Amino acid sequence: MEERASGRGRLSLAGPGRRARAAGPPPGRPPAHHLEVVRERRNEGIGTQLLRAAEQRLHTKGHRRVALGVNLDNHAAQRLYSRLGYTEWPHGKLATTETVYHPGGRRELRPEVCLVMVRHLG
Repeated sequence: MEERASGRGRLSLAGPGRRARAAGPPPGRPPAHHLEVVRERRNEGIGTQLLRAAEQRLHTKGHRRVALGVNLDNHAAQRLYSRLGYTEWPHGKLATTETVYHPGGRRELRPEVCLVMVRHLG
């Protein structure tokens, strides 16, 4: 897994030779594992920029589609992904693991069921 962090957000990608924590991503679709913008910087276009940069990188590496999971209660993220051209995966919800980031860098893994959204790249 490749992880990028800055003072504005964090994005983890899975790709060839790297595994995401999500169990059973849709075949042929590399999952964007974690996209989160710190609360005080939301609604500034940062999430869109992070996601578009990840999509461009995946497209450059030859991927034709990308999938991501979003918490069932995270309606703001679902709206963002829909606005960016993502559609709901037609195979139902996905049991996965949520990573919760705590102050000081500690991470906590929690079971989660997510909505899977996919987008064609290119």
